[in-house]
Amino acid sequence: MSSLYWLRQPTWFIDPIAGNDRNTGLDSGHAIKTFAELARRWGRIGTCKFDQATTVTVTSSPPVGDIFDSIIAFGESGSLKIVGTPTIVASSSFTNVGNINRATPLMQTVTDTAVLGGSWTPYVGTHMIRNTTAGPRLGATAWVAFDLGSQTCRTTRFTKPLLTTSVPTFTAMAPQIGDTYQLLLPTQISIGVVQVLAANNSVSTKQLIMTDIFGHTVTDSSLFTAGGMAGFRFGNCRFDAFRLTGGAGNAQGCMFSGSVVAQGCYIGAGAQFLAFSGGAITPVQFLPGSTGSLDLDFLFQSSTTPVIFKGAVINAGLVVVFDGGGPWLDGGTYNSDPGLDGGLDLLWGGNLTSNALTVRGGTFAYTTKPTLNAGLGVPREVRLGGTPGFTPNGSDITWALVPASDLGSGAFIAERDS
Repeated sequence: MSSLYWLRQPTWFIDPIAGNDRNTGLDSGHAIKTFAELARRWGRIGTCKFDQATTVTVTSSPPVGDIFDSIIAFGESGSLKIVGTPTIVASSSFTNVGNINRATPLMQTVTDTAVLGGSWTPYVGTHMIRNTTAGPRLGATAWVAFDLGSQTCRTTRFTKPLLTTSVPTFTAMAPQIGDTYQLLLPTQISIGVVQVLAANNSVSTKQLIMTDIFGHTVTDSSLFTAGGMAGFRFGNCRFDAFRLTGGAGNAQGCMFSGSVVAQGCYIGAGAQFLAFSGGAITPVQFLPGSTGSLDLDFLFQSSTTPVIFKGAVINAGLVVVFDGGGPWLDGGTYNSDPGLDGGLDLLWGGNLTSNALTVRGGTFAYTTKPTLNAGLGVPREVRLGGTPGFTPNGSDITWALVPASDLGSGAFIAERDS
């Protein structure tokens, strides 16, 4: 059949175990086996044009060599959704819950004295928890972020991403003691270079959605650059590396890790997202021209520090940093936006091995004094400078000495003198 015939097919199923590339792929009983066959049927070099809503369901993890790698164009009514089928690793219930408490401060924790294997350690950064209790909390998910011992783990906030609206939203659903849950491993797929175009090569505003996907290879720097994909959505996905440049979009409830490869997470011009990050080998970097909206307890948990470069603007609700260093403001702008989360604190920190906030230049504005734990010894809550020999105001400072008059209450500017 011609690629045009296959492009008009609205539903596809890929079953890497029981599928057959001679099947139609139209339903689970006639699934194809590989992404390679899907790409062959869709066509290459700009011929892949969708004029209707199209959904691809992947029933289990394909082999690493089978890569999702396409040039996709959308007609007026076109969209594409890639849906994973997470593996249920275990089913159990919470024996204790510690919900977010700004006064303590306490990040979300859950305890299960019967957790599979007796510890959450094997699941940190790779597995999700999905609440299965009937009622409003049903379907809320969080990532296993850190094993605290005693069958307790720190998680990201339990939320339900709503990806069908023009501006996706979260609904926060804190768990309760006794809630049942499933421990899930997202479908793992290899992602190559995915270019998204409008049919007329203009900026595309159609939706490309991925949900419950574990992208375990490098997401290339040219991902979503062509045409500036304004309608992409990622929900509950995890990426070992993520590079977004040249196109706006939203990533929600996701884990940007970089724990397997060193390419890390790069957010470039035009990118807007709500997500989580953990375990990165290289720091999360907000590049010049990017505008990030960090909401619903954006969790940086890493041995490295997130860097905000000159020309990047971060508008944040409650942001939490654990285990490494706090944000490194290298000429960018970091604004408190309590409307994003409704909380009073802009930034939390705990178990830090470096400065809670380092400002080499730029603007940092907050609503109330952030609750920070700068660690032991030399690290400070706030340091102006960040490299030996560079301290614009002569020395490190504490919050009591932060000048608030430059931008109004709760703000200061640090500019490097050349």
